[in-house]
Amino acid sequence: MNNIFFSRIVFLILFVCISQLAIAKEYYFKHYRNEQGLSHNTVLCTAQDKSGFMWFGTTYGLNRFDGNRFKHYTNIEGDSSSVTSNYIHAIYPDKEGNVWIATSHELCVYKHSEDQFVRFSQLNNQHLVINAVFNVVEDQSRNLWITSGNRVYKYNLDSHNAEEYNDFKYSIRTICANPSGSVWAIGYDGEVAQYQAQTNTFEHFCDAGDITAGPAYINCVITDDEYGVWLGSNTNGLFLLSLKDKTVEQIIPDIFVRDIKHISDHELWVASESGLYIYNLKSKETKNIRKSLSNPYALADNALYSITTDKEGGIWISSYFKGVSYLPKFHLQFDKYLAERTHEQMCGNTVREISADNNGKVWYATEDNAVSKFDPATGAFTHYPIYSKSGQSITNIHGLTVVDDSVWIGTFNDGIHVLSAKTGKEIAHYESGNTPGALNSDFVLSFLKTRTNKLIVATTSGASFFDPATKRFNAIDLGRPFVSVYNMYEDSRGVLWFATAVGLVSYDDTTKAAKVYDYYSSGLGSSINYLINYVMEDSKNRLWVATHEGGLALFNRETGKATVYRENVGIPSAQLYSMLEDGQGNLWIASSKGLIRFNPEKEESYLYTRANGLPEDQFNYNSAYKDVNGRFYMGTIDGLISFMPGDLSKDTFVPT
Repeated sequence: MNNIFFSRIVFLILFVCISQLAIAKEYYFKHYRNEQGLSHNTVLCTAQDKSGFMWFGTTYGLNRFDGNRFKHYTNIEGDSSSVTSNYIHAIYPDKEGNVWIATSHELCVYKHSEDQFVRFSQLNNQHLVINAVFNVVEDQSRNLWITSGNRVYKYNLDSHNAEEYNDFKYSIRTICANPSGSVWAIGYDGEVAQYQAQTNTFEHFCDAGDITAGPAYINCVITDDEYGVWLGSNTNGLFLLSLKDKTVEQIIPDIFVRDIKHISDHELWVASESGLYIYNLKSKETKNIRKSLSNPYALADNALYSITTDKEGGIWISSYFKGVSYLPKFHLQFDKYLAERTHEQMCGNTVREISADNNGKVWYATEDNAVSKFDPATGAFTHYPIYSKSGQSITNIHGLTVVDDSVWIGTFNDGIHVLSAKTGKEIAHYESGNTPGALNSDFVLSFLKTRTNKLIVATTSGASFFDPATKRFNAIDLGRPFVSVYNMYEDSRGVLWFATAVGLVSYDDTTKAAKVYDYYSSGLGSSINYLINYVMEDSKNRLWVATHEGGLALFNRETGKATVYRENVGIPSAQLYSMLEDGQGNLWIASSKGLIRFNPEKEESYLYTRANGLPEDQFNYNSAYKDVNGRFYMGTIDGLISFMPGDLSKDTFVPT
């Protein structure tokens, strides 16, 4: 085969695969290990109790987590109120709020009110001691079902009577109770037995090992009234046992399954030795998610042991070597784009100005790797390097906007480069100089296209109108010579506003009159700093100003005064970089300490940080864009994010 033809085929295949991965649903996990407070990184089981605490059973200790801190419980020799062993097999919170702990020694229960443990032998009327418990569940009749070896025990939470069932051939590793009240015991060899309340016995239902033509080695089981019994095997993967005709269907072959959970009415999640498998019950499609050494938001480990959903819809997945991976309910709300981590073809992480072309492609400047274009439809990134006249690579880009079919790029020290949005090729280059109409500085910070199609260029030495007919830059008299202009905005009245190093400046293009509002005249900034980073008008025609050290300011055009919002309304940072308004009138403010949602009417703020799924708490200057669908794009010093504001929720749950 021709090598060139073969290379092109391989490239096309790889491109399609990468594009499909990019537009697939992203999962961003947060990790908890011993560095965050876990007693051990080998976590065999997880659960959430009635009060909302998360519990993690490890091979060396039991952990309770309140969302901020871990509390450790370990066996203390001679103390009968401590957990019976440090090797935790299973955790089961009952409906009363008690937490049953299955360990390598005797079964015990945690009493929340006393913050201590009681041995099972002290609770049941028969004083049975049950060691090496593997599984505990509760049925609809307030019975606990407990498995140990080749025995099953029933313990009634009201009468405290315990009964033993020992007519099983092999070890009973797992037991389950479905919503209709049926109780199923599954042997390690594949024996399936159903409890019959009338006779108080377990009756043999079928042998999954015979049906699958080989040893079943069942590790876990769940049931539902719609599908039947789901079986997880050591060697044969995931099976579905039909309760109607006792047939077994292999769903996912050749994987070592340790846990199965219904996450929604159409998704089944499977913890395995080879990562997480997500099975769609409707489409019957399977997706495998594994750890990635380059992606900090991927699963922490492939050797997975348990899956738990919490009261907020978050998902906790434990592993053998790397602790717990947590997927918050809002895991799809912040889409993150991190060069060489979440998206290999992406270039540059220190994101600055963002714009979009007529085809909906998102262009963005970076301070560490020139310019890139993102296609939201395919998830593909295209990088555009910028070069000086001498051929030197220019990586530090601050300003960017798309005008018709041209992409205007403002560099750190090489003026303006203009690319064709269609071809990506450079079509013009503008520099400063002594000739009339030249740029007033080669350090270009921002661009603004007015409603009358005038292009304004902001630099470290003022702002200029660009005349496309003469290719000249005509300086704007802002009342302060050679002032750095960081951001520009045209309000509903047609007045131009400039965020500058000396304060806020208004400019009337009709009268050519400029007015400067600084600390002394308006209360903006501080006595030692007048720098303004960003200015915008909201849907109620109010003018908002983001300052470098003075927080958020609401500027009154009539009085020339400003009302400042800082800690008094929950805004944690005085250094604000940019902002956007959503459809509900909230301001989304990029700061040095995270993303702030501010409601001007209620004067309330909510802060989103790394804990809420951001890749970085510190955002970057002048890096905010709202597309035609209302999706926000914002740049940080370590990556780009996008999100729909209406999708974000507050994390308000607190364990009691």
